[in-house]
Amino acid sequence: VDPDRRGPGLDGVWLDITGCGHLLGGEMALAQDIQNRLGAIGVSARIGVGPTPGIAWALARFGRASVERVDQKDVRQRLGVLPLAALRLVPDVVDSLARLGWKQVRDLYPVPRAPFVARFGRLPLVRVDQALGREAEAISPDLPQTALQVSLHFAEGLVRIEDIQTATGRLCEGLADLLVKEGQGARALLLQLHRSDGVVSDVEVGTSRPVGRADHLARLFHEKLDQLEGGLDTGYGIEVLRLFVTQHAPASVAQGDLHTQHGGGSLVQVQEQLGDLVDRLGNRIGAERVQRILPHASYLPEEATRHEPVLTAHQTSKNNAPIWPLELYQRARRPLCLLPCAEPIEVVAEVPEGPPRQFRWRRVLYQVARSQGPERIGAEWWQRGKARAPTRDYFQVEDVKGHRFWLYRAGLYGRETTHPRWYVHGVFS
Repeated sequence: VDPDRRGPGLDGVWLDITGCGHLLGGEMALAQDIQNRLGAIGVSARIGVGPTPGIAWALARFGRASVERVDQKDVRQRLGVLPLAALRLVPDVVDSLARLGWKQVRDLYPVPRAPFVARFGRLPLVRVDQALGREAEAISPDLPQTALQVSLHFAEGLVRIEDIQTATGRLCEGLADLLVKEGQGARALLLQLHRSDGVVSDVEVGTSRPVGRADHLARLFHEKLDQLEGGLDTGYGIEVLRLFVTQHAPASVAQGDLHTQHGGGSLVQVQEQLGDLVDRLGNRIGAERVQRILPHASYLPEEATRHEPVLTAHQTSKNNAPIWPLELYQRARRPLCLLPCAEPIEVVAEVPEGPPRQFRWRRVLYQVARSQGPERIGAEWWQRGKARAPTRDYFQVEDVKGHRFWLYRAGLYGRETTHPRWYVHGVFS
């Protein structure tokens, strides 16, 4: 049995009655009995019976009779006269096909597949193949989900924070057992404190990855309760504690390393400790403030990385992956300190296209002893608003005292401008 939520409008239920028809005199008799029983309780139903889920769904909604059955040998003919909506397609696709003259399923039988798929995608023809039995279609039932929650009741209300923390630890142990049984890890949790006078206080914590360890969850709540100690009014006591998992994900099991790192712990342990640290910092100062640097698809140095909260970094789209191969990133030497904004400088160069001989930055004059470059970075013409940005020529320069800088010239001399401007963009260590 599987609740059918694949089609718009009416509700439905999928039933696999393979091998059951003979118990009630055949599949048609079984379907008629189901309809009669539903009608007796005031439920109007249409039933389709067929060798594939697709044709059964189509007959239940678009068949001529309220109960209709079709054999495998007649599926192609019976399906062909049904409207395209019988293929479980969204209305926009059905309308687009109808405007081109395809209104019944049989209109799709002779179409050339490659051009059709290129324009409308695979789904319409996949639905045809599934209904005809050419392609298997698995119907996965919606199994009831176990409620990931635990609670404790107290005859005498808890007043002290220490007692509430101890009770919360017991709740976390019970919740951890549930998570292990379900193969899940908690991502967000809610602790409700019910006072004897009916007032309810909520305490929420979140994690950076699916967690099922009771000790770690208890520590997060203990720290959160410590922060609330001055502002948590327990009244005449907390009579009920309830702990809910409001967001969860499948728990990943990592294989341990045979070799340990220099710090004495395996890579799995180090990753787990780092995750624990992120969770604790996020619950102390706010999840949005714990960030990490991720690569971004841009050649411009100031836009090649971006900051993102660790708790949402796992949702990063592949579209934001770096557009340089990793080996090019490793080969391109970048300064350790990149200025937040490139700062203009005064430069003296032997030729307009050459490296600087000296430059003045922040009122200090630097004499260049050696230089390397240029590394040219052009405008990102495919980005709106950046197509007309000047081309940059980057130079690594070292002054007579050994200080190393990363400079660039904005604008190609003679082609983009007659007066290129110079900037310092970073400082090497």
